[in-house]
Amino acid sequence: MIVWQMNGGRAMQQDFAANVRATGTALANSSRNPAALLLVCDHWVVSGRRALAVTPIPEPSAQKHWFRAAALAVKGGAQCHQAVEKDDVSLLGRSVRTLISARNELDEVRLRFRHFGVRIDHRGPSERAR
Repeated sequence: MIVWQMNGGRAMQQDFAANVRATGTALANSSRNPAALLLVCDHWVVSGRRALAVTPIPEPSAQKHWFRAAALAVKGGAQCHQAVEKDDVSLLGRSVRTLISARNELDEVRLRFRHFGVRIDHRGPSERAR
């Protein structure tokens, strides 16, 4: 599992964590800046597709949750993009629920890593601990 993290897994986990933070900010400012929300939606799709293409996590339960998180990220990001383009509040709500499900799956991955004593740092190299 440590090798998986060192070969791109940690960077993808940090990318997903950044998506979660950016989504909250973009949603809060969406009425003033819908283009920023559109970018965040698209980044979820890109992150999910990258995660689907990576070498599997060598622990089956963690991999199951990783795959679900990635698939939900792609689905939720695509729904979000469509909702912003169509100004569809109902679809935006569904997309947010899908993205929350993706985040919950990522939390399960983190728990599996912790179970095996592998530390996961969701902050990027330039972010300080809070």
